[in-house]
Order: sequence, then C-alpha cells, then structure tokens
Amino acid sequence: MYGALFGRREVRRHAAALAATMVLLSLGGYLPLFPAVHEYLPGFSLFRSHGRFLLPAALFLALLAAAGTDAWLRGDGRGRRVSILSMLALAAALAGAGAAARSADLYRRFLGLIAVPGENFSAAVLSEPEVVARTSRASSASLLLAAGTAAAVALLLLGRGRTKGLAYGLFVLAVLEPFAFSRFADRPVFEHQHPSLAGLPEFLSTLPRDVRTLNPVLPDVAMSAGSHEIWGYDSFVNRRWVELVYFLMGRDPDEAAHFQSETFAESHRLLAMLRCGYILSPGPGGVRVLRSTRKPMPRFHLVGSFRVASGRDAVFAALGDPAFDPFREVVLESEPAIRLSGADRDLGIVRASDESTDGVTIEAFMAEPALLLVTDQWSRHWKAEPLGPSPQSSYDVMPANHALRAIPLAAGRHRFRMEYRPPLFDASRWISLTSLAACGLLAAASWRRRK
Repeated sequence: MYGALFGRREVRRHAAALAATMVLLSLGGYLPLFPAVHEYLPGFSLFRSHGRFLLPAALFLALLAAAGTDAWLRGDGRGRRVSILSMLALAAALAGAGAAARSADLYRRFLGLIAVPGENFSAAVLSEPEVVARTSRASSASLLLAAGTAAAVALLLLGRGRTKGLAYGLFVLAVLEPFAFSRFADRPVFEHQHPSLAGLPEFLSTLPRDVRTLNPVLPDVAMSAGSHEIWGYDSFVNRRWVELVYFLMGRDPDEAAHFQSETFAESHRLLAMLRCGYILSPGPGGVRVLRSTRKPMPRFHLVGSFRVASGRDAVFAALGDPAFDPFREVVLESEPAIRLSGADRDLGIVRASDESTDGVTIEAFMAEPALLLVTDQWSRHWKAEPLGPSPQSSYDVMPANHALRAIPLAAGRHRFRMEYRPPLFDASRWISLTSLAACGLLAAASWRRRK
C-alpha cells in the first residue's frame, strides 16, 4: 500500500493497475462481471483455473513493495505513522482470523458462505469432517504466520533513523518467511477418500513402467502412485490426443474437451495403441478393473507398413477399419521419405536411454527400412537429430494415427536424439540470459559508483 501511494510515479502507476487487474480476474465466478469477461475477453475462456492470475499479481505486488521500501528508505517521511498503524491493524486482523479458523465449525460456515457452484470443491469438503479439520488447521497456521510477518515489519518500521538496519531487516525477513511458511504452515495434499478406491495406489505401483491406465473418475491417483495415465499430468493436453481419446470413447471428436468423467462401457481394441492396460472405475464393491482386450503396445515399436489418409476424419475412418492392426500398420498423413519393405517382423532392435520429459536418445539397429512408432503425443515441436554417423542425414517426426509419432528409419545403425524444442523456448532462454547479464552489469556499475 505504501508503494502504491508514495512510490515513484512511473513504477506505482503501472504496477498498481496491473496488480489490481490480475486480482480481479483471479476472482472468477465471484467477479460480478465474470460472464461478460468470460464471453468477450479474448483467451479468458481458455483458462481452467482463474486463481492462477494471482501469480502475475504477486509479481506486480512485489514491485509495489520494492517501490514502497525505496520511498521509505529515501526518508521523505510521508505517511509513516499511518503506515505503521495500518500494518499493526493488519497483523491484529490476521491474528484474529487465524484464531477463528482454528474452529472447524466456523471454518465450515465460512466455506458455505463463499461457495460458488462450479468454482470450487466446497460441497465435497463440507461433507468430510476430517478434511474440514485439516484445512482449518492449515489455514489457521498460514494466517497466524502472516500476522507475525506483518507485526515484524511494523516493528522494523518503528526503528527511526536506522535506514541500513531497516533494509537488512526486511531482507532477512523476506528470506526467512518462505522457510517458516513451508515448515509451520504445512499445506497437506488432500485426496478424495472414496471408499471404493482403497488400495488403488498400491495396485498402480505394481504396473509395468510404460503401461497407462484410464481412470475417468480420479486420474490424479496415478500421479501419487508414480504410474502413467491416459490424460497425463499437464494442465494442457494436445488437441489431437483428446480427439483420439474421444474417438475411442465413441464420442464426437468435435466436442473434445480436456477431460471427461465418463466411464467406458467396454474396452476399445485400440486402447492398446495408447499403452492402456487397465480401465478403472469405482463401484459399490470396490474398484472395478477392466483389463484391455489386447496387450498394451510398447513405447517404441517398429512397423513395416503404412497407409496414407488426409484429414482427421479420414484418419479415424482408417483406424476404425476392422482390418487395421496398430502392431503391424501405421496411418500417416503424408508419404514418408524412405521407402518401406512392407515386412512385419524381424525389422530391427530399438533401445532408449537418457530419457527425460523433454527428450530421449534412441539407438536402432535396422535390418529393414521401417517406421519407428512412438506411442506418445505428437507435436510439431518434437525434433530429431542424428548423433554421429548415420544412414540418413535427417529424421522426420511425423504424426501417426492422428496423435502419435512416427520416424522413418532406413536400414542400418541409427543413434539420434528426439527432443521437444518449441522456438519460443530458445528465444526465452536467450532473453533470460541477456536480462541476467544486463542486471549483473547494472549492479556492478552501481557498486562502482558508490565506491
């Protein structure tokens, strides 16, 4: 607040406006103008969680705090008494709220007052007393810690004529506060304790490494068990992938959305193409496990035949052909640069190493030209480059079966690196390095001037 009122005008004007805008957008359904903003503000409807606008808001608030600290240290004396009293009042209010949050009953009533349908999980939380008690304790600890931080800042501001001590004190407080928050205001990870899901994490932990599951009811259980799930862990899923899953669900791909909570009536034969081994759904007697009718495909598989289909609907029609076998054939959208032999066995050996979320090193010993089918999501930003001598000078990562990857390989020994490299990543990296170097030069120049 002090920075918004007394900071340098060129800083506070923009930072305060942007911080206020981000906070308002983060309110989501609590914002009176939310329907109009959701409908007419370009791109706003694409965000799944509007509370994430608080992240850029925090950056602009930090800028305002820096502007306020700078104005205070410059010693112009404006609004100091009011600021100290305001900080003490804030500390008292936070302490009172923290004490009230210790009461699970009061906390439950508060959740009922702020609940907005479709915006939170308050209905589920209110029905589970144990979860309410845990969240109320965590909220109370967070509020009390914030009250202590505000009180400490007020005490530092009371030290008149000790500018250097104030600066160092604020710096130490800023360093210690995150550690104290992580230690004493622990926020537990809340999992929905559905009685029919008992023992599910243990079951998932026993699955082979590359096997995926499809759990339309609670897919995040796979993350806690360290296994793989059809929908993945990302906030955003490739549209091609979602369309393919919708196709396998028997739904219209034009209606594809990020996640569907529907269960499958039966196991589709092409789920094996996505490495799906099990479909899970809760039932009255426990978890209903539907095993895939076919053995899941490996992550890397050599295929000797292909057919070309242009357009999504044509690809899906080819995939729906009863004669299509994903273990023997791939549906491409264009002709590969390498002529294949058409063989369906003894094509070669593939080994993977140095794996990460963004890349993998692949060695292939090819007896015949073939397509390397990678049963992961395709994106135009996946690139492959040779590592050392190779039978071919370049590698194309082609869309296969609409959402997977295919790399044409000639006969011989291959060693190449496949990486996810969007152009903006390289540009952002150089911008960050340049900015860091500029900040270092400015800091060095400021230090030399002070000497």
